[in-house]
Formats: sequence, structure tokens, C-alpha cells
Amino acid sequence: LYPIAVVVMLFQQIQELKKQYKKWQIEVSKDLPELIDKLRISFASGRDYISAFRQAEKNSGPILKILLNKLLNDFQSMRPQQALNEFSSAFKMPVMNKFTNAVKIAIENGPEQAETYFQTIQNDIDELRRVAIEEVTKSKPEKVVQLYIVAITLAVGSMALKVWEIFSDVGKIL
Repeated sequence: LYPIAVVVMLFQQIQELKKQYKKWQIEVSKDLPELIDKLRISFASGRDYISAFRQAEKNSGPILKILLNKLLNDFQSMRPQQALNEFSSAFKMPVMNKFTNAVKIAIENGPEQAETYFQTIQNDIDELRRVAIEEVTKSKPEKVVQLYIVAITLAVGSMALKVWEIFSDVGKIL
């Protein structure tokens, strides 16, 4: 029975690690669209890539902050392309590979050519934003209900104001 128990416990631990990794990916994917936007703005304004990543690190979430700190440390000890390859391999997400390729282009050829590459991967970035929004709304469903209530209230309120305006204009005519 001991070998069977060990196999079962090992299987459970592997499943738990997979769940934790998936949760980690979801947390990081919430912060990625904001990171991409900040880096695009930084590159367009003429900042070098190290200061752009430092600024992004200061304003990112706790998990992404750790990864960006590691990336900045890797920039000091290896070539930028190699450091970015290791950064993207940590995510195991296709959009991160495309994003790091755009950053490599920005480093090598300038932000203008990188911006055209960012435009080509815009659909992937939009999909990432959609996933991030879905995750945020899943984690806080009561906020979505409040937004629906606000939207309905605004719609009913605008209808009521329009009806009042119409009847006041009809009253002036009569």
C-alpha cells in the first residue's frame, strides 16, 4: 500500500502545482496589458529599454514586479535578447513571445519599427485585455452587478428626462 499511497500523494501534489501555476498565469495576465501599454508609451517617448522596464516595475502588481526585477537583473548580466528570451519563456504564453520580439525590435531598430510590429500583434494584445477583464470580473462579480444597476439607472433616468422635456414642450405649445 505504501507505493500506491506515494503515487497518489505525488499525483495530488502535481495537480496542486498545476493549479497554482494556472493561477499565477491568470494573475500575471491581468497586469500584462498595462505593462505593454506603459512600455509602448515609454519607447515612443524615447526612453531606453532599461528605464522603461524600471518604470513599469514600479507600477506593476506584486507577481509581475518580481518578474520584472529578475529581468532587470538579467539585463545586467547577459545580452538583452537573451534576457528577454528567458523572461518570455517564464510565461509560456504565445502573446509574451510576440511582445518580447517587439521589445527586441525596439532595442535593435528603434521604437518606430517596434510600433509597427505592435500594431500587427494588436489583436493578440486585445485578446489578452479581454481575458484580463474576464478574470477581474470573475473575481469581483458584485462589481459587475453594481455596474449593471448604474447602467440601467442611467438609461431609465435619461428616458425620464426626455419624456419630461417632451411633455414640457407639448405644454408650451398647447
